[in-house]
Formats: sequence, C-alpha cells, structure tokens
Amino acid sequence: MKRLVAAAAVVLSLPIALVAVIPLPGGASMTGPSAAAAEEIPPDLLAVYMAASTTCPGLPWQVLAGIGWVESGHARGNADPTTGDVVPRIFGPPLDGRAGFALIRDPSQPDGFARAVGPM
Repeated sequence: MKRLVAAAAVVLSLPIALVAVIPLPGGASMTGPSAAAAEEIPPDLLAVYMAASTTCPGLPWQVLAGIGWVESGHARGNADPTTGDVVPRIFGPPLDGRAGFALIRDPSQPDGFARAVGPM
C-alpha cells in the first residue's frame, strides 16, 4: 500500500515538475505563479519557494513547491512565514529496513534509525 501511495504522489507531482522544465512557446519563461498555484500553495510558502529558487540556478520554484507538497503537504500549515520553522516538527518514517524502506541506522536517534526531518 505504501508503494502505491508513493507512486501516486510521484505521478501527481510530475505535472508540476514538467511545467517547471518545459520551455514556453517563444522562449518565454514561467516565473510567476499560475492562478492554480496561487490558490493551492500557501502565500507565505510560495514566496519562500520563489526566493529559494534564486539561490540555486536550474532549480525552479515550481519544482520546490512540488517537493514541498509531496513531502509534507506544504508543511501542513505549520510553517512560520518569517523563519520557516515548522512546529511541531515533521518526521518521516524510520528507515528501519521494513518493506519499502532502506535500513539506515542512526545512533543519535531514540529508536536507532535515520529518518527525514523537516517539511522537505
């Protein structure tokens, strides 16, 4: 089931990623948000995604927004717009070797396994 959910998340995020890398007719670039993006992405995070993309040439904000949506649903509404801190913190599943997960040990974690921490 988890593989199905992960596959669905990737498929659903592909349109965002493709829009970000496919050039528009006439050499125009897609820099501003579409009406749908402006409606679906929290305004404070939209500004963060757009600003972050300027620090990494070749990584469009649309890709960052797609990752943010797939990974945490745009921080589930818990991101501080001024600091970017997320409270409560978001933790991914433990990488404990169960079906669909790699086995990566991390002795600094209470359960001994590595996991993603944060909204992306």
